[in-house]
Formats: sequence, structure tokens, C-alpha cells
Amino acid sequence: IRGQDMKWSLAMITRVLKTAPDDFDWNDPENQDTEPMWNYSYHAGHRRGICADEMRSPQEGLQQIFGLRPWVWQQWACLKLEQALRFQKGHQNDFETKDMQKYAAELWD
Repeated sequence: IRGQDMKWSLAMITRVLKTAPDDFDWNDPENQDTEPMWNYSYHAGHRRGICADEMRSPQEGLQQIFGLRPWVWQQWACLKLEQALRFQKGHQNDFETKDMQKYAAELWD
């Protein structure tokens, strides 16, 4: 959890709260079969109502679950991206116009 001092500290998540946005009208007939864009907040440690932006998974915990595979894949994907990018204005793979997130998603699939 990122604290007021902008430092990260470890804490166990004790509760996850899922709430609908304030502007979602449950009585509107158009929303009858529609799921709202849920807002998630968390209780962790002594803090309550923490938003997702203030949380992250520790690298050590991720390594325990997944091993080093995500980091090896990330390095491989960076090398592939480096090979694909060009520093040439007007080229289809120019670094300024290339959608890097889409390219990474294509590599993942």
C-alpha cells in the first residue's frame, strides 16, 4: 500500500468492496440487463477504502506464484519490440506511431 509518505509497505487485504457508481440508476429500464462499471476498494492493514491505484502486488509474492516466467517473457517482448521499432519518420514501425501496447498484446496471444 502506498502511504501518505509515498512509500510502499506490505499489508494483507482483509476485504474487497464492490460498489456501483453514484450515477448508475438501478430503476432505469435501460439498465435492467446492464452491469455497472463497478468501483473496487479494499481494506488492508489498518486502512479502509483504499483505491486500486494505491495498491500493487510485491515482486517477491509474484515470483512465489509465477516464478521468473513473467520477467523472462517481458525481457523477450522488449527485445522483439526493439527489433520491430524504427527511428524513421513515415515508416509503418516508427517508434512515434507504433502502438506498443497492441504489439505486446499480439505477442502475448
